[in-house]
Amino acid sequence: MISFVLNARVWARRSLLPVVAVVALAAPSVAVVTSADAALTAQKTLKISNAVHTAAVGSTVKVTTSGGSGTGKVTFLVKGTHCKIDAATGSLTAKSAATCVVTASKASSAGFKAATAAAVTFTFSVEQAPLKITNKTLAGSVGAPISVTFSGGSGSGVVTYMTTGSVCSINSSTGQLNAQAVGTCPVMVSKAASGIYPAATSAPVTFTFGIGTQAPLVISNTVLNGVVGTALAVVITGGSGDGLVTFATSGDGCSIVSDTGALSDSAPGTCSVTATKAATANYKATTSSPVVFTFIASSGGGGGGSNVESPTYATPDIATLTSVTGTYGSQIDATADGDKYFIDKYYNNNDHWYINYMKSGAKVTLTWHVTGSYGQPLAYQPVTLYGNLNYSTAKGVTWDAASLNSYSTASSANQGSLAGTTDVNGDVTFTLTNTNTQTGPAPTDYTTVGGAEGNEGPFSYTDMILGIGSDTYTSGTPNPSVDEQVDRVDFVLIPAGN
Repeated sequence: MISFVLNARVWARRSLLPVVAVVALAAPSVAVVTSADAALTAQKTLKISNAVHTAAVGSTVKVTTSGGSGTGKVTFLVKGTHCKIDAATGSLTAKSAATCVVTASKASSAGFKAATAAAVTFTFSVEQAPLKITNKTLAGSVGAPISVTFSGGSGSGVVTYMTTGSVCSINSSTGQLNAQAVGTCPVMVSKAASGIYPAATSAPVTFTFGIGTQAPLVISNTVLNGVVGTALAVVITGGSGDGLVTFATSGDGCSIVSDTGALSDSAPGTCSVTATKAATANYKATTSSPVVFTFIASSGGGGGGSNVESPTYATPDIATLTSVTGTYGSQIDATADGDKYFIDKYYNNNDHWYINYMKSGAKVTLTWHVTGSYGQPLAYQPVTLYGNLNYSTAKGVTWDAASLNSYSTASSANQGSLAGTTDVNGDVTFTLTNTNTQTGPAPTDYTTVGGAEGNEGPFSYTDMILGIGSDTYTSGTPNPSVDEQVDRVDFVLIPAGN
């Protein structure tokens, strides 16, 4: 080396060139990766796998994990006042109410790096005072509810009641227990968590229900007068279960259809009626108190007492329109105009005139209540719905009930009809589907009587009343042969394109 430097200096003098010193520089610092480290891979995601993260103070929670890879040892760490965990086993405890944040780690092993799970919070709280169902009587009967009572519990958590199986139902808020069938019902009460207290549930208590007493069975007819030769329907309310209802009657000339309650008398007099609802697997049989019905003779259309079904001009049968549905907008009461135009001339002065709009193709329903000359509902009474009345200029409205669609250029020949029968309460409903398909501009006035009457010119319309039995429904003024009061209802058709 010395020789080299001297020679360099000699060479430099000879060549008159600057001397260049050759110096060995240190290499930059570089991390050395061994082949062993490069072979390590990340573990599968390590997780704390407990599904429940709450516990009572003094109890032990076993913290568990899922995921990870290899044979590395799992250890646990906890943070939080009053919290303690066994690092090796994951046994977590708290000596007082506490919030404990736990992490788990798995050491590296052959082929795998170390891994740490995301932290999970466990809450330790003080247990509620024991909940206990306190009912002294645990036996009842179907249909008679029992109020479940309890003691114990702590905090302000909501109390709920529960039962299992199909025998009983329970109001979860009030604890009223009802049995729908004979059998047993396990019941528990729970109180939700609040503050430092976790949720708590009582031990189940079994209630037993036997065969029950039915709710009172009552014959509920409001009108107790009938006419000789005309069946009167006996109506019942109450009872329980699905037992068969049968009827019985006593009295001279009295007869009743046992399973329908159609009561008749062959002569004026009284009939005492009782109803019985049969026993079932869950209810005992029950019988109503007797109710007395009085049957009177029909005068055949002439006079008689006030309790005789004998319609006259002064005391007519009455068909009252009680409901119209499926129409457009509000119903218009045109009775005041009707009195001037036709009601006082052709009908009873207590009648009404109603106008409705309906859209082309609409389905409408009309319900009528029919009563007799002394106010009794006319049950099972034949009635007739008349449409396109023969004194009107109704035009163009058609229905799925073809018998209502009788039209002619002669106004006296265009009246249609549809038969019906009232129910046990004297009510009858007709459901009609309009079959018109016309389109076009709509009316501009849907709300006034004058507008409605004006719309009967350019738009199709029809008018209807309900006839009762063979009663006459039109006459001159005054005319004693008029023995029926009926409401008239008109429909003005709106094009469906509106």
